[in-house]
Amino acid sequence: MAEPHPLSLLIVEDEAMVLSLLRRGAEAAGCIVRATASSVSEALARFEALSGEIDAVLLDSNLHGVPATPVADRLRAAGVPFLVITGYTAEYVMRITGDAPILRKPFRTTALAEALRTLPRR
Repeated sequence: MAEPHPLSLLIVEDEAMVLSLLRRGAEAAGCIVRATASSVSEALARFEALSGEIDAVLLDSNLHGVPATPVADRLRAAGVPFLVITGYTAEYVMRITGDAPILRKPFRTTALAEALRTLPRR
C-alpha cells in the first residue's frame, strides 16, 4: 500500500510564538505548510486562494478576540477537515466550531503529531 501524500496545511493562529510552534511541529510530522493567517479575513482569503491545495487546517478558535466561526463554517461547507487549537473550554469551542477535533493549548509536539496523524484527509 502506498504511503499517503504529505498533508498540506493552512495554519490560522494569531499568536506568533504558537504559530511558530505549530509550523515547526507540523513540518516535523511530515506536513507541508502552504500558508498561514492570523485573522478571520486573512484566513478566508488564504483558503479561497489555495483551496485546491489545502488538505486540512489548523485553526485557532479565537483570533484577536474574534471567534473563528466564519472560518470553521467555510471549511465545513468545503469539506475540509480542521483541527481547533484552543485554550478555551470544550463547551465554548463547540459553540464556535462544532464538533471538530480539539488540541488544547498548551500542547506537546507529540500531541500535535498524533492529532495530525488522525485528522481525516480530504
